[in-house]
Amino acid sequence: MEKLFVAKVDFDPELGRKQKIAVLLDSNFECPEKTQENTFDIGLSFYETPSTKYFFASCEQTPEDTEYVPVDSLNKDNCPDYEAIEAAIKKLGYER
Repeated sequence: MEKLFVAKVDFDPELGRKQKIAVLLDSNFECPEKTQENTFDIGLSFYETPSTKYFFASCEQTPEDTEYVPVDSLNKDNCPDYEAIEAAIKKLGYER
């Protein structure tokens, strides 16, 4: 399976590397699958598990049944893709 990491960052120069970050997730708090790639601009892969490969992506319009969820509200218990999201945030150089 291939999934996409789409982030929205609220840039505030006063925060420096610490930013307010939200991630596009579906109703199960999972990253969208790459099968909807006509909606997304897909970038490089950044994280892999035995069953899933994750890619950076962007989109201009969010697909149905998805919404941006603040990263601070996510944890291992409520988000199956939490470890991949944490890896992406670190790779992008952000702190929370």
